[in-house]
Amino acid sequence: DIFRVLRAVPTNDLSRRLRRLLMSESAGSVTIDGIGLLRRLFGSINADGVRLAQRASQLLIDPDELGNSAVALTEDLLRNCADNRGDGDSN
Repeated sequence: DIFRVLRAVPTNDLSRRLRRLLMSESAGSVTIDGIGLLRRLFGSINADGVRLAQRASQLLIDPDELGNSAVALTEDLLRNCADNRGDGDSN
């Protein structure tokens, strides 16, 4: 499901929402944990989340294409969050 979200929702929208959650008193620490899990599970071609998504979707999409896309989208989201940290909702 995370791969579908990464593909369907524009990166700027996702990063803006993540930044809001990071600033939240009640959700900030959980969001930090979630971002760490995203990085661990989808941040490299051999990550567990990528491999699971490849297996689950192998009849629908080429596993290499899915893996490369998942990693690129994850890197883009994480970079966008880091680059725009603290700038409010300017995106």
